[in-house]
Amino acid sequence: MKNVTLANFDAEVLAPSHHKPVIVMFHASWCGPCKSMKPLVETLAEKHKFTLLGVDGGEEGELARQQGVRGVPTLAAYLDGEKVVSVVGAQAEANVLKFLRGAGAINSVGA
Repeated sequence: MKNVTLANFDAEVLAPSHHKPVIVMFHASWCGPCKSMKPLVETLAEKHKFTLLGVDGGEEGELARQQGVRGVPTLAAYLDGEKVVSVVGAQAEANVLKFLRGAGAINSVGA
């Protein structure tokens, strides 16, 4: 998962979200639940071919605050240059899939 920063967030997340949903995982290196959830989200991104980027909230605290992130891990979906939905905390695979379907990142059928 490629991490983005405050400096490139607009170019890497907001601009591409005008064409398709972009999923961002806000995480931190010290966060145990983040470490357990990251492989799941990366596997799903590879399987379902959606755009997944990361933000290290420990290093990019200002960006996380600007995006309204209050805890990690947080999955956020961006569409048309806006954050449209997010979910906070470690999630089971079924919940992540439900989130991704709701965000339009994956199809409802067969996912």
